[in-house]
Amino acid sequence: MEVNINVDFYNDEERELIKKNYPEEYDKFEKIVEPRFVRVSFADFKVYSQMHHRNNRIEKLKSFTAILSQIGDLYGNVNVYTNFDPETGRFTAENTTNNEQNHVSESIGCGGVLSVLGIAYDLTQADWQRIDIQDHKDFDFDSAVIENFNKMIVVETKGSIVEDNTSLEKASKHKAKIKGKKNDLEFLEKYAKKADLLLGGITLIDDVNHMKVLLVDPPVNSDLTEEFRFKIKIIKRITYYNDWIALISTRSYLSITLNNRLNALKIIDDIRPFDFVTLTNSNEEVLKLQEGFIKSRSHIDQKIVGKLYVFNKNKAVFIGLPVEIYNLLAIQDFSAIAKFRIKASITKKKIELKLSRSSAQYSEFIQNINIHSEINSSKLFQFSVTDADVFQNSAGLVYSILTNNNNYNFSYE
Repeated sequence: MEVNINVDFYNDEERELIKKNYPEEYDKFEKIVEPRFVRVSFADFKVYSQMHHRNNRIEKLKSFTAILSQIGDLYGNVNVYTNFDPETGRFTAENTTNNEQNHVSESIGCGGVLSVLGIAYDLTQADWQRIDIQDHKDFDFDSAVIENFNKMIVVETKGSIVEDNTSLEKASKHKAKIKGKKNDLEFLEKYAKKADLLLGGITLIDDVNHMKVLLVDPPVNSDLTEEFRFKIKIIKRITYYNDWIALISTRSYLSITLNNRLNALKIIDDIRPFDFVTLTNSNEEVLKLQEGFIKSRSHIDQKIVGKLYVFNKNKAVFIGLPVEIYNLLAIQDFSAIAKFRIKASITKKKIELKLSRSSAQYSEFIQNINIHSEINSSKLFQFSVTDADVFQNSAGLVYSILTNNNNYNFSYE
């Protein structure tokens, strides 16, 4: 399911300002403004809409990954005030007022603007991590490194439910606040050395038209080095994958070694000497995934390796990552890690699933899908599900929600 977003410059004046101040950005924006619509995964839009909650001190809110796991609760109020039509991709307001619920407006602003920038700059969920390292307490706004490490952006987002999103009447107040940052000495002092580009965007929805994002120009100066931008880009992405691998492969050599490497990268100024310095085990063997390891884990076609999490007697979730990602992290290919992106998709797949035999014997979920664990010498209980709905986002993360009432074809092996 994808949502359509109508993208435009706020007005001709803002178009000319962006063209003058940021000609490279102007070229990128022209490509998405000209067709008027960009299409974004609705699942990603929902997570982007809640990025204003990010808080490094709260484990459940410190990253895109963490917010994704909480999205059912966080997105609840937005869902009450809005409608999404998967057939047309139209995201509209239930009514032309949000009853003074500012957090709903803030969510709409974040969702629209971050979705558009993700398309414009070819960013993935792995680029929007909040990190905390020496000389870089991550921004109050969302940040990402773009353009082959030669720019870092900070995003100022605004949003509103309005009577008519083709009118600029309410958007003008948001524009004034964004532009005011340019003349705020405290703001400029805070960000002058932490961003190359401050981008402003206003998301407007009404009860009829497609969602609209208007681009605004609030230029800011910077003296960031390419070395520093490179470090932030790589650490953000490794942090994203490290969080998932810690769930998928707890206490594995790769999980432990990757976490140690990440901590080392955070405390050094120039990480480039570590490019292609591989992660190895105690025998000095590179921790690339071997066939035996893959087969011993839950997987899809031996190309996606993950883990099955059983929540209750009715629901379990498979979470996985492409073998390619595991191997890029093992060899520490920074360039490939920075560029990794795939097309988000929803497909039907067969998933080969593994549980420890002890877990399977007492699992109500296994019992409810009429698969019984027979006692034998194997330590693993193996079964499969065919025609499962498998979701994969642009950063490569794969998940499939399995329930015992979806008529899936489970079989014991």
